[in-house]
Amino acid sequence: MSAAQWVVFGSGYIAREWILAIQSCNHGDICVIARNPQAMNAITAEFPAINAYHIGSEIAETAVASSDFIIVCTSIISTLDIARHALELRKGDAVIILEKPGFDFSTCISNFFLEPVFTEPGIHIAYNRRFYDGTGRFSSNFQRMYKSSGEVNVKIGVSENFLTIDTEKFPESVVSNWVAANTIHIIDLVTFVMETADIDILGDLHPYEIMWDRDNTFRIQAPCAVINLTVEAHSDRPGWYFEAENKIEQISLRPLEKFSHRAESGVRTQVEADFPKPGYKNMVKKLILGDLVAFPSFKKNIEFLVRMQSIFKQPD
Repeated sequence: MSAAQWVVFGSGYIAREWILAIQSCNHGDICVIARNPQAMNAITAEFPAINAYHIGSEIAETAVASSDFIIVCTSIISTLDIARHALELRKGDAVIILEKPGFDFSTCISNFFLEPVFTEPGIHIAYNRRFYDGTGRFSSNFQRMYKSSGEVNVKIGVSENFLTIDTEKFPESVVSNWVAANTIHIIDLVTFVMETADIDILGDLHPYEIMWDRDNTFRIQAPCAVINLTVEAHSDRPGWYFEAENKIEQISLRPLEKFSHRAESGVRTQVEADFPKPGYKNMVKKLILGDLVAFPSFKKNIEFLVRMQSIFKQPD
């Protein structure tokens, strides 16, 4: 593939991580499109090779129209409007990537079903934890354990401290949907890994509801083995993790950035590199290769959210 043209909407922390990841792959030119002139100046000062344009300007719209990849990493409030704008401007098969969850929950999810962002191809959601090196190792080991064991114990932590959400930073529509806006990271990761082993974990949990401030236990008869699932869900402290074990070995992502494998032969660990932000360089590599398998479409993401919210409801 020839050098790509990248457009990054946004000028905050995540925009910088995307820029660093793209630059680390040394593949193409980048321009940033944003609203805040001071933030744009800061970007060009930090990254002299990058052009920054004001959103809505003619040169910005020309850049979008000639791009191969459009990354939308603005505030959650404006993500969807910018995605609609990019969709109108893009030419050919340019890929649009939205930071999760892709919208701010101020609109009823069912209203998306007839929208172009829902029906048009080429619009995808970025869940960076899917692209951790440790996630790949956990997934391959989990598939082997699941298919060779009659029973696997799985434990996941989805705990959040709902009392410390920054209500000045996030609108009420996001705060009141914090599970879908933030906890979705760990829920998506578990769902993604389970899918690689042909397990529909959300389907298996339906019609149950996860209760907060307790351990939820389920016995699931999956196609190849019994899954003894424990979901630890506390509402007053954070705690995301993913563990699986059988009689002879254990694998874990605890924290999610640290993969561990324990067996009779010993313990092996791998910690994600923290520069650029974990998962981002691997996302860029996949995009360059045209491999979008791990980037769910906007449509699939909405369908996932609908299923997820019926099981993982916001605590009172």
